[in-house]
Amino acid sequence: MLGASFFHEPMGQALGPTEKDWFDFAAYFIPECTTNGLSVIAVPEDSPDERAGVFINRDFKAPLPTGFPDGVPGSPPSSTRW
Repeated sequence: MLGASFFHEPMGQALGPTEKDWFDFAAYFIPECTTNGLSVIAVPEDSPDERAGVFINRDFKAPLPTGFPDGVPGSPPSSTRW
């Protein structure tokens, strides 16, 4: 869901990665964002097996996930990173 959301968002389209690239990007943050108490998954009350939306949040002072951003297609070289 997150990869598709990033892919279809205007800036996501402008940057040029594929939907799979956005899926791979989001996957780096899922372990942290599903356990840190800062993220939200919205589900309909009458159908809890469906997902209506996802909003991931992280503490930006936390270290970046292992392997990020080197494993992300199109990431800037290490010398110009973030």
